[in-house]
Amino acid sequence: MHRPMEKTFLLGMGAQKSGTTWLHRILTARQYANFGFTKEYHVLDAIYVPECEMFRSRFEKAARIAIRDGYDTYSTGSSKYDVTRMSFVTNDQAYFAYFADILTRRRVKLTGDITPTYCSLPRDRLRYVESEFAKRDIVTRPLFLMREPVERLRSLVKMKFRKKEISPSKAEELSAIRKMCGSEYDVVRANYEQAILNMDEIFGDNCYIGFYETLFSEDTLRSICDFLRIDYQPVDFDKRFNASPSSNDLTEDELAEIRPTYARQYDFVRDRYGADFISKIWGPGA
Repeated sequence: MHRPMEKTFLLGMGAQKSGTTWLHRILTARQYANFGFTKEYHVLDAIYVPECEMFRSRFEKAARIAIRDGYDTYSTGSSKYDVTRMSFVTNDQAYFAYFADILTRRRVKLTGDITPTYCSLPRDRLRYVESEFAKRDIVTRPLFLMREPVERLRSLVKMKFRKKEISPSKAEELSAIRKMCGSEYDVVRANYEQAILNMDEIFGDNCYIGFYETLFSEDTLRSICDFLRIDYQPVDFDKRFNASPSSNDLTEDELAEIRPTYARQYDFVRDRYGADFISKIWGPGA
């Protein structure tokens, strides 16, 4: 049954390595969805999250190069849109106007920005985002997906090796996991408690909080479609994006060594969703 759609901005708040790329690919395939030129804009975090200053610095560098060398040099390569992002960072009204303009296009009713580090946005900035889109008659719908913390960390480390085209030994993978565990880079992308409490405070029931471990199923995708007020369409749940396989088998003792760093996150999620459920989807060690 087709349902009428309101103009919707999907505020994807992470977490990193928790299925957001898969969800983005699924949603962008819809004829009424247009997420613009990228999945992760890194605009709101570049402005409002001090630990994400590196994104602002990257955009500023691209802008300087564009001014120095001209558009032809800037308009190719991986930083093609960094100058556009810099214009959003310099004036966040341009950011809101950009997505509002997308939603004026024929048949387009869904747009969004799915940037995992948005899980660290302060509450007042989340309220600000909601109010700015409301001024433009756009509903903000925030979404946050979680993954078992140690498995999420391991997936992150494997991704970094994959991008460097390195097949790490077990010792190298373990060393990288230990180094990343609890780092500023890691914490700003995986503070489940902070993200969820902030969403509770600002959005109440108007938000979607889910789990990577249950994401790839018809029931879960239907629930996300219901949340976004869009029609469900069948998809290939076996297809993955940005997967980073590893031939290294880590032992339970090696994984258990990492878990205490995330004790606060385990405790919060167990208290909120029930120890039995979390043990079922995250394993008995969670």
